[in-house]
Amino acid sequence: VRDRVQKDLTICQANPLPNVRFHTVGDNLLLWHINVCPLDGPMAGCIVHLEMKFGELYPFEPPVVRAFCEIPHSNIGSVDAIRNVLCMEHTVVVAADEVMPGRGWSPAYSALSILTQ
Repeated sequence: VRDRVQKDLTICQANPLPNVRFHTVGDNLLLWHINVCPLDGPMAGCIVHLEMKFGELYPFEPPVVRAFCEIPHSNIGSVDAIRNVLCMEHTVVVAADEVMPGRGWSPAYSALSILTQ
């Protein structure tokens, strides 16, 4: 898992996105903090602080991405203590009171695949 996440980190650093900044949290390679500034839409100009947490089954299961603030959107869900989870078919979905891998996830996807969404 750590080797794959390190590879993803290297790829993300080599391909910076104009509206995304990220870093690992201390020495924890499996936990990233991300700031996204949407370029258009109703949140254009706002900074959204996210957390991306890679599990022990990555890349066979997607990382969980959650927002640190409440975002009223149909693709944001919560289960118990896990609040503000970004739900997309290729990441995770919140259903039946649990966070589950999305049907569209593939181990071929990477952290960069998620950041470009």
